[in-house]
Amino acid sequence: MATRTAMGKAFEYACLNSIKTHLGCQEIVTIQTDSVNVAECFYNDISKEVKKRMDLAANAAVRVILRLDKVEDLYEKSDNYCA
Repeated sequence: MATRTAMGKAFEYACLNSIKTHLGCQEIVTIQTDSVNVAECFYNDISKEVKKRMDLAANAAVRVILRLDKVEDLYEKSDNYCA
């Protein structure tokens, strides 16, 4: 598999780990599909240094998503929201 694809799959797995960490107070179930298993293998195969940087990037991405999600929740509760 191409290097970019492998790194992309590894990043997906890093994001999954970050989501689990950030939402640890909630019950999270990961369905072990072939896609998840492949992503985990690619994540486990990268060096510790690359993994460290990837985890930092995944944490940043998840923090942004969660922040935007909270803004969306607030917007939906406001008078300006039209479904």
